[in-house]
Amino acid sequence: VLIGGCFNGDPHPGNILLMPDGRLGLIDYGSCVDMDMATRIKLSRLIVALAKGTPERVSQISMEDMGVVTKQMVPEIHYRSAAFWYDRDDVTNGMNVHKFLEWLHEQDPIVVLPDEFVMAGRVSVLLRGMGAAFGLKVSVAKAWVSYAEELLRSQGLSEGGVRVAA
Repeated sequence: VLIGGCFNGDPHPGNILLMPDGRLGLIDYGSCVDMDMATRIKLSRLIVALAKGTPERVSQISMEDMGVVTKQMVPEIHYRSAAFWYDRDDVTNGMNVHKFLEWLHEQDPIVVLPDEFVMAGRVSVLLRGMGAAFGLKVSVAKAWVSYAEELLRSQGLSEGGVRVAA
């Protein structure tokens, strides 16, 4: 997702096969996404903030860098939404996914969600769902943070997204 930019946006169990030799086979690339570098940089900054930063930093990146707009621009809602879509499930206060998404909408409805971030969020949720089927609690941000940091460094950026001198 972050390094190459091209990824399968539909990695559900029906599209993942266990091959006879133990390798994984991926099928159905009808929902392939090719994410440009600017979008990968923004997503990488969010991933680093989710893995290592503060809720305030996550909210700031969601609002300012990613261009997510909610009706009232409540930072906590930006944080919970970003944490749910791109990292983990423990921000739902025990609500199931449907109830949590309804609750988010009731608190501060999303007005603008740039298309380029939707499929990466979908992939995060699907991967966590597959992990949950095996009793695993997965933090996508912790799993992806090294790739996010590598991408930022390769572009001469720090984890905060500021260009560093060459």
